Amino acid sequence: MKKTSPETPPRSAFAWKLLLVLLIFGFSQTATTAQPQRRGNIWYFGWNNGLDFSYGRPVKIPNARVNSIEGITTLCNEQGEVLFYSNGGGTAGFMYNDLELGRIWNRNRDIMFDLDITSGGGLSAAQGAMALPSPGNPQQYYLFTIGQYSSLVLSLGRDLSYFIIDMSADGGLGQVVSEEVRVFAPAVECLTAARHSNGSDYWILTIDFHNNDLLAVPVTGQGVLAPIRHTRQLNHFPVILKTSPDSRFLFDGQVLYRFDAATSAITPAAFLPGVYNYSFSFSPQSRYLFAVSNDIPHFLTRYDVLAADIAGSLDTIAELGNALFRQMQIGPDGSLYFPEYLFSNLSVEVSIVHCPDNPEPTVERSAFTFPITSSWERFNALNNLADFWFDGLQLMLETDTSAQL
Repeated sequence: MKKTSPETPPRSAFAWKLLLVLLIFGFSQTATTAQPQRRGNIWYFGWNNGLDFSYGRPVKIPNARVNSIEGITTLCNEQGEVLFYSNGGGTAGFMYNDLELGRIWNRNRDIMFDLDITSGGGLSAAQGAMALPSPGNPQQYYLFTIGQYSSLVLSLGRDLSYFIIDMSADGGLGQVVSEEVRVFAPAVECLTAARHSNGSDYWILTIDFHNNDLLAVPVTGQGVLAPIRHTRQLNHFPVILKTSPDSRFLFDGQVLYRFDAATSAITPAAFLPGVYNYSFSFSPQSRYLFAVSNDIPHFLTRYDVLAADIAGSLDTIAELGNALFRQMQIGPDGSLYFPEYLFSNLSVEVSIVHCPDNPEPTVERSAFTFPITSSWERFNALNNLADFWFDGLQLMLETDTSAQL
């Protein structure tokens, strides 16, 4: 029997219980007050729609003030409270009515900045806006915007730009302090981000529309730097770009690349020609790439990006039918969300892929229904958010669960 040293007397049952309570309280505080995935806690999208993930499974937000066809972005602080959101901009010559103007809204859903039809990107750009904290100033945020394809046709010059928002201004509601700084032209539709290997900087990623090169824009403590150019394997223009949460992979809808988060260099890893290039996402643990197949009827498929033969790892998860499927997004609950639209229905349905990193994920079709009055109100995206916020999400969710026991 092991003896207890006089210098370390045995703990009483009460002391152990007290220690356990303090540890659980500490875990709970960490889990609920400063977790990166809470940056995506609130989603505004479509026509006055939204989802709130504050209490686990999301609930619909009634009467959200927003209008967007595609790539809106909503960014929260690390406590899950909305900072601001934007539909990226309106575009002259592509307006259904006066509601489709570009806006930046504050957390009170009031207009912080009026983009109108002349500033920012395009209302129908697939990934029209992306918000990120400034690595050099904790009070400031970048809002990147990008034009839609029709802006090239109309020669509007609505390309990759950014705005700087100071959240210490206007009593903490935020104010635009630098507006529409041009980064690159011509660039439209595609806009995503990866975390730099140093843990503090970012890469904004888009495509040069002229030659289809990948452009990686460093965002550092020194500001937004000049784009770095990389040749892609296939000369096609993608609709959207997605990076894995661990920033090790990039997918353009046809080619999966290994991504070097230190240099932004890309190396082809697999050609995946059967993917519908508008609806795909990596899983929270960055192990799998989920995608809607290009065939009709559509299928939900999954590839193991760590397999020796990635293309050969194809697994069919569920048959989806012939609806119109749009952008997938990781949610802060660890599930994948995607909108679908049936031309015979006046609604957009949002479906869920539960447990995407598990051996047998499940699909919940039409988990949420958002009525629309006409096909013009159909929205194609939920929230264009940097997926690196969800890196390590499973561990955080397990911490949350243990803290509630």
